[in-house]
Amino acid sequence: MEINNLEKFLAKVKAGKCPLGGIVTMSDPAITELVAAAGFDFVFIDGEHGELDRTTEMLHIMAVRGTDCAAFVRVPDSSHTEIKKVIDFCPAGIIIPMVMNAEEAADAIAAMKYPPAGNRGCGFRRGIGYGAWDVDEYWEKSKHDPLVILQIEHIDAVRDLDRILALDGLDSVLVGPYDLSASMDKHGRWDDPELCAV
Repeated sequence: MEINNLEKFLAKVKAGKCPLGGIVTMSDPAITELVAAAGFDFVFIDGEHGELDRTTEMLHIMAVRGTDCAAFVRVPDSSHTEIKKVIDFCPAGIIIPMVMNAEEAADAIAAMKYPPAGNRGCGFRRGIGYGAWDVDEYWEKSKHDPLVILQIEHIDAVRDLDRILALDGLDSVLVGPYDLSASMDKHGRWDDPELCAV
């Protein structure tokens, strides 16, 4: 039961290889289909900035089906509602932007886990192949699928990073360099020693 190519993506990471991907901000799912057909390992579907709506995000996720490309979706914010809008589409991972502290991070992680680990709602549909696959198998798989990726892009999050990284259920962090530099009043100053130290 492989619907989102997460295992293929993780196999490359575990083998010490660097996965290659691209970011998609435009609505046409043919762009994502092209990224997958070109042999990229992942596509970053940006639902935070740009024009994508919920239906379009689903079409982008569907565009990688039957390829080796994993679809990651960035939601607009860390709220349970925004995560719920895409998690049942079965992306390989969800990227949660502008996480400010461990409490906010914990709430976002909880939204991506079924009880008792979290408070994710049960909308199995695509995850069980519209009824073709075993619910118990899907339930077990959902403990580590999709990946929980928190975006660290503010100095307040950096100051709380140890507590964020200690949270159960967190798979990865992603640095947002532009917003991070702006939050330090060092917009775009990539050679600044303080920014480099982060």
